[in-house]
Amino acid sequence: MIGIGDLQIDNQMFGHGNYDFPVMLLKQSTSEPTLKIDEAFFEKNSEDRIKELQKSFVCVCFSVCTDVLKSQSCVEKVNISAQPGILYLEDTFVYDTLRRIDRFMPTSMSVISWTNQVLPKEVKYTSNMLSKPIRLQDLVIQPIKLELSIHASLKLFIASDNTPLAFGRFEKSQVVTTSQQFVRSLVMHYASGALFRAGKYH
Repeated sequence: MIGIGDLQIDNQMFGHGNYDFPVMLLKQSTSEPTLKIDEAFFEKNSEDRIKELQKSFVCVCFSVCTDVLKSQSCVEKVNISAQPGILYLEDTFVYDTLRRIDRFMPTSMSVISWTNQVLPKEVKYTSNMLSKPIRLQDLVIQPIKLELSIHASLKLFIASDNTPLAFGRFEKSQVVTTSQQFVRSLVMHYASGALFRAGKYH
């Protein structure tokens, strides 16, 4: 298990560009916050350890199993919980960050092929994902509360400040999927909660 006591992500480019938010993510200041942690991941007589983790901003509990046939360990169960947070997003920062990341991606200067055919990049990427699927017996992300501020400069400037959002519990069992499909499922779950405020606590 991993517990993060506090976390703040700053925009280090703020002050060197046309950005609205100097901070991207931080913890809400609440009185005596308590995380909901699945005690099944803990041994008996672990009350003190559980109480300490309940004060964290983010807590990730996971169990690892050993694949005897492949002689390797793999993550079997994952349970994630987080305290209420504040998220600041703007399209200018996202676009600039993606462009900077793209500069670090390796570029092939030459292609040497021992065959007459070279597979397209899309085919190589898809086959690589299918050959290494994500396998999880159980994945649980506990309900999350966020205060969202978002700015987007489209044909018309769109802004939403200090919008309270509540995202419901995300739970999947017997997961065998590609990383692309897994991310898409997560995005759809939280996008629906953000757009329609559909997230509810169970």
